[in-house]
Amino acid sequence: MSLTVAQLLFITLMSAQAGEQSQALSDWVAQLLGIYLKQPAASETALLFGLPLRKYAHLTEYAVLACFLLLTLRAGSRWPLARLTALAFAGSYLFACLDELHQRFVPGRTGQFRDTLIDGAGICLGLAITASLLWLKQKKTE
Repeated sequence: MSLTVAQLLFITLMSAQAGEQSQALSDWVAQLLGIYLKQPAASETALLFGLPLRKYAHLTEYAVLACFLLLTLRAGSRWPLARLTALAFAGSYLFACLDELHQRFVPGRTGQFRDTLIDGAGICLGLAITASLLWLKQKKTE
């Protein structure tokens, strides 16, 4: 449960950053990526990788949230894995929608429906991996 709460807090803190601060963090990560990939100019790297990097960050943070939430729900539950997975999806996606709403009130940020779709893709990815591993573990013990 503490990992789920920590991930919720992480997402909220990232979303609470003002637009300039968020952009600076994205640019910094893009520049590090450019150095790693041996790109010539840091400013070009930020332009090249900035937007895709931000979208991958959305996808990843929600994949992690969905994974942690499913594991939290699974702990001590007798509900079928499919039901828990659906519940984890609903909870994670609801949080994604609330997060985008929250961003509408942060200076320099916008809440976009498109981002909730990217978050949803991350949620599906995280749940597919986690549910598959839980299912395989369950089959091994039967």
